[in-house]
Amino acid sequence: MFAQGNYKEMLKRIFILVVSCLVSAVAMAETNTAPVSSQAAASETRVSETPALGQAVEKQAGTDEPRTSWELGGDADDKKGDKVEVKKVPEKVVKTIKLQNLVPPIHFASGEAEIPEGYVQRLRDVLDSMKDKNNVRLHFVGHSDNAQLFREVKRKYGDNLTLSRERAGVTAEHFQKALHLPAESITYEGMGESRPIASNATEQGKALNRRVEVEVWYDEITERLVDKEVVVAEQMNRVKVCRVETVCKLRYKEGNSKRARIKNLVEPLHFDDDTASMPEDFIQKVRQALTNLGT
Repeated sequence: MFAQGNYKEMLKRIFILVVSCLVSAVAMAETNTAPVSSQAAASETRVSETPALGQAVEKQAGTDEPRTSWELGGDADDKKGDKVEVKKVPEKVVKTIKLQNLVPPIHFASGEAEIPEGYVQRLRDVLDSMKDKNNVRLHFVGHSDNAQLFREVKRKYGDNLTLSRERAGVTAEHFQKALHLPAESITYEGMGESRPIASNATEQGKALNRRVEVEVWYDEITERLVDKEVVVAEQMNRVKVCRVETVCKLRYKEGNSKRARIKNLVEPLHFDDDTASMPEDFIQKVRQALTNLGT
């Protein structure tokens, strides 16, 4: 009769021996089906080190390793990045239309403006009729006769050009307030004595020349196609690439037995002093290891 301690020790050794034989048999069966090239037959057996149990078998590719460029839909172009191309693009064209003589000129006498009665309402009616136009605005143009300036008028304005401009400015300010228009919709300028409409030889002709004309401006906006350089962004197609995984590669000399010993597929089984039974989870791990080797 064996002692109780010797009996347990013998069972442990038998169990470990059986598991090792099973693992070796499955590994040998797997490697028998693997093709062996002529180059592999001439080389020595090379076995990559298997990571220890629990160690990750995936890793990121090293910075010095060669890379392969992958793209979808077409050959790879050596010139990468955005490109500048000439294309037809729409462009806004703004044309200012200037309407004259919609209302009569405003005449001056003795250095003051004579605003005709009902003039404000006439301008208001003109603006109301142009609500469908873009950027409607009023432009006042001042004119003068050719009479020389003297005394106080000379000191104040200097010449007829400045005088005509000041008269146009005063008139523009008056109508801006009367019509409640924004400042940007009113402009003015002075032409001096350069554009008379009557002879300056008579007082009547000079009175006609001392005037402020009112022009109504608006913009016509259209579009046209023009050639223009535009930046075309490169269309890049991307695909997912899996991470690098370390695997074993076995090569054998011709004539040698095709055997391999693989460790750490299953965690070691530890026995308590008072038991020799095998846990069910350990048996499942052994079965799973055999299944993995068979795929």
